Amino acid sequence: MAADMAVADIVFVIHVTDSDSANRIISLLAQHKNHHHAVIAINCMPDLMRQTRLGKLDLQQMIKPRKSEGESERKTSTGRNLIKKLSTWMADFTKDKDKDKKGAGKKSAGHNLGSYRKLIDRLPKILRFVPGAGKLGDIKHYLFLFCYFLQPTSNNIRSMVLYAIKHYVPGVGRIEVPSPEIMPAVGIYHPDATKLFDSYNSYNKWYERRGLKLGPR
Repeated sequence: MAADMAVADIVFVIHVTDSDSANRIISLLAQHKNHHHAVIAINCMPDLMRQTRLGKLDLQQMIKPRKSEGESERKTSTGRNLIKKLSTWMADFTKDKDKDKKGAGKKSAGHNLGSYRKLIDRLPKILRFVPGAGKLGDIKHYLFLFCYFLQPTSNNIRSMVLYAIKHYVPGVGRIEVPSPEIMPAVGIYHPDATKLFDSYNSYNKWYERRGLKLGPR
């Protein structure tokens, strides 16, 4: 890991929830800070989340409490509040998953799963109204990366990496990055289908197009 961190243009840190690993990564990030074009931490311990840096966005500076804000800072307050809520949700969700593994906290984990599904539906729509310039643009990019992470299909993970390269590695040329693909939280799977079906009716229509018929439910 140390050798990779030394030469990486972009660093993704995902699902790191133990302090020993977090401290080691933070130390390596500090050593190679001037080399990294971007550091993207998602669903990690708070100290690691604060290492996120993209362009003008420095999460460590952004989440510090301020006694007062000037007009220029007020313009980014919506993005800052959304990132704070996002960081809190990720921390709570991780804690609940750990509790669930130990046989406790299932009720709160279920509640956060509902919040997770709402976030999947709402976040891309919200981002349409966020400007793409300056610090707000970098906030928007971070949240778009999170949209890809929320639905970790192979296509979305590939797109997440390409999105970061497109916006934060200089001189890479034009890259086309698809929008995040949305997968149903609960669906019907068939090995011959290219996607999950979000309802019985959609599955039945696909099945009948293949010249087959399902029996009564």
